[in-house]
Formats: sequence, structure tokens, C-alpha cells
Amino acid sequence: MLFADPKAPDALPILDLHRGHDGHVTFHAKDQEGTFRDLGAIPARELLTWFPSFVEELERDSYFSVNGYYRGHPYKKSTVNKGLPQAWRAKKGLRWLTAAFVDVDSDRLAGMTAGQAIGAAYDLQERGEIPPVSLYFRSGRGVWLFWFLKNGERNDGPTDGPVRAWPDKVSRWNRVQRKLLVKTARLGADANALDVSRVSRVPGSVNTAAPTPGTRVRYLIPAGDDGKPFVYTLAELETAVGLEPPRNPRVVGEVHRQLKEGHGRPGQVGSWVKLILSFQLLRSLREGFREGHREKACWYWGLLLQRCPTLDTDEDIPRCTPEEMEAEVRQLASECMSADGTQPAPLPEKDVLAALESLEVKRPLTLRPSNDRFSDDLDITPDEAEFIRANGGSPTIRAAARFRGQEPEPKRKVTRAEKAEARRDFIARLYARNGEVPTLRELAAIIEDEAPELRATQATLMKDLVALGIQNPRRKGRAEEAPRLPM
Repeated sequence: MLFADPKAPDALPILDLHRGHDGHVTFHAKDQEGTFRDLGAIPARELLTWFPSFVEELERDSYFSVNGYYRGHPYKKSTVNKGLPQAWRAKKGLRWLTAAFVDVDSDRLAGMTAGQAIGAAYDLQERGEIPPVSLYFRSGRGVWLFWFLKNGERNDGPTDGPVRAWPDKVSRWNRVQRKLLVKTARLGADANALDVSRVSRVPGSVNTAAPTPGTRVRYLIPAGDDGKPFVYTLAELETAVGLEPPRNPRVVGEVHRQLKEGHGRPGQVGSWVKLILSFQLLRSLREGFREGHREKACWYWGLLLQRCPTLDTDEDIPRCTPEEMEAEVRQLASECMSADGTQPAPLPEKDVLAALESLEVKRPLTLRPSNDRFSDDLDITPDEAEFIRANGGSPTIRAAARFRGQEPEPKRKVTRAEKAEARRDFIARLYARNGEVPTLRELAAIIEDEAPELRATQATLMKDLVALGIQNPRRKGRAEEAPRLPM
């Protein structure tokens, strides 16, 4: 196999990986002291346009995001090109899953050369243990293996584009990642390089840590009989690595999609919908529930799936039969991890049966577990609670009691006037920090990111600016410079 040997940073493999989705690709580099720096975020559709302006910064020890994010940083600008936003790899900003991958650290973990690791990977492929690799990176010390993902569903973008990062899809992606790690462990696959926010070296960049000085990252894109790279749906990749695709994969995916489109549901049914989505968001973050929470997680998942038929009368949301519910619970049980999260630790069969037996007790719709009980049972951290609230889960969910230190006092409802005062104080501090007035759209994005409890419409934000004596810089007839806040 002949690897391409670029003499400068090369965008071609990144283009093949991201395939022009509507999100952003982030870029980063290490300086001479080894400090990791964010360089910026480039829209995937404009990669060829903007990449040349980054080439000089990407020459040595540079990296790009494997998966795509729906935007760059809400207010920071790129340090390379002020026309672009700064990189922003927050998990809640994940939009596209472009590939499954493993980072094979063959020289350090398996005592193999990169060439031997590539040959061993090809042997695994020939024996049917792993599917054909879509892209190889050879960095001088090890090898990266990528398997390109395609959507395959018309309602989630182009069918040949990447997979939309809905919580249920991220959960399935995590299962595939762990399975590929097991399959390639003998080659020296790195167990710490499995997360969705992983970055990889830019092809054609110099790896200063390589044994041979000046070694550049080389790449190979194998092609199938049709002359195109190998691309897989999640279901195809699951089957290829020996996983059983979910029997009812659209249940929560459809709920999540409808919530994102603003189709809320009133009353008790809506609260169940929010709790189902909260569980899926937590599942995508945990990448496998750990010992101590496994049985509770299985019980909650079964209970929530039992409620799926009550969500709506629309045929778009499939009903979850008892058999499908049991299959989903067993699948979740098989994904569980050890207490330290380093080893697979499936829930024992007797505990799975105990959870299923408990679910046979009939419960009325009104007996929904409280958000606090849900948090305490699954030991939700403050960061996890924030992620759930910010991504459409239960808006009042909190961290588990042990993180709160004591039982909280009942939450007092904030008045509209108090919210307006807090929002204007936030805008004033933002103005003092940045020294400029953002546009209304940018201001709304900043508030959504930093203080979601203060979110408001652009019309309301315009009133806030007027109340603070700040002129909107987009307003017709504006002065060359927006006025300063009165001291």
C-alpha cells in the first residue's frame, strides 16, 4: 500500500472525512513549549477557501477535530483569521459524527512498527474481524484507522453525508468505538482515544515527537470496487463488528427530533418526554453506566421505554413492545463499564432479570420519578445536569444531592423584572469585557452559551440595549463607533 507523502499540510483527507456538512471543523496546534492552542473553526463547506490561510500555523504539531460542531466559539475570534470564529469543542455543540476510529499506538503499547500494525490491521480485515478501513494516518509513531460514517436516513440530511449527532446515535457510536478498541487491542489501540471530541494530527504536518526528525503525517484512502472510499451507516458498522443494532432505534431519536423542532407536549406526558431525553443525553455522556449505577440505569431505561406508547398517537413514533423493551434493557446492560470506566463490565444476568421483574409491576402514568430522585439514583454531576438542561432535557434537573452539599431550599420563581435586570447586568459586563457591541444574533448566542436561564428574543435584547444606552451597531444611520456605556 502506497501512502500519500504530502510536503505541507493537506486538506484532502479532511474533506473526505467531513464531506461538506453544515457544521465546523476545529483546528489546533502546539507551540514550542508544548502548550495546546486553539486556532479557529472553519465551516466544512468552506474548507478549501479558508484552509490556505491556516497552512503556516498548521506546519508543526497541528490537529483537527474528527467530528463536526454546529458552530465556532460564540464570541471569540480565530487567532489566525479574524473572519472566522475561535474553535469550540464543547460536547453540547456536537452536530455531526463523521467516522469511527482507533488510535493505534503500536510502538509504545504493542512493540510493533507502524508498518507491522498496518499489516496486522489488514489481516484483521481479511479475517472479517473488522470492516475495510476508510482512511489510514501514519504519523511516524503509530497509525490512525478511520471508518467513514454516512447518514442513510433522508430526514437527517444527505444520505451520503455524516451522521447527525442525536443522543441515540452518539450512544450507538460509543458502542462501536468500544468494540473496535477490543478488536484492535493487540495492535496497541489507545483506550483513552475514544471520545467524540477527539482531535487527530493534520495530514502533511510535521510530528516533532516522531523518532525521525521532520516526519510528516502520511495518509492512505483505500477504495472499493466502485473506486470510492468505504463508507458505512451506523447499522452496517454495528453488524460488521458483531454488535446487534437497536431493535427500536427511532423511539428516542424521534422524540428528540420533535422536541428540537419545538413540538412540545403539555402536562404529564410532556414531563415523561423530557425525562426520556434526559436519560439519553446522560447515556451519551457516560459512554456506559458504571458499577454502582448499572441496575438503576437499566430499570430507568425500561420504565421510560414502557412510556413510549403514551407519548403521542402519531404513527411517526413507534410503539415499544415488551419484547423490544427487554432487548433494549439487555443492550444497555451489555454496555456497562467498571467503576473506573476503563474496562467493560456488563450487568450480571441475575441483576438484569431483577430489573425486568420490577418493571412488570403496573404503574400509572402519574407515578413519574421526580427529577431529584432521578439525579440521586444515577449520581448526576453538576456538569452533566447543565448539559442535560442545555440540550432539551428536563429544564429543572439538578445535580445529585451529594454534589449540592445539602437539601436545597424550594426554588423561588424569578420575576420577569428580576430576569430583565440580571440579563442587562450580564450584557453590561459583556460590553465592558469585550469593548464592543455584538450583533443581536451574536448576543443571543452568547447568552444561550453562558447564561441560558437569561435567554430572550432578539426584540427583547434590543430593548435591553436601549435601556442600557447602547446603540445596535447594525442599525441604519449608526455612528462609526457605537457609544460607550455612561460611567
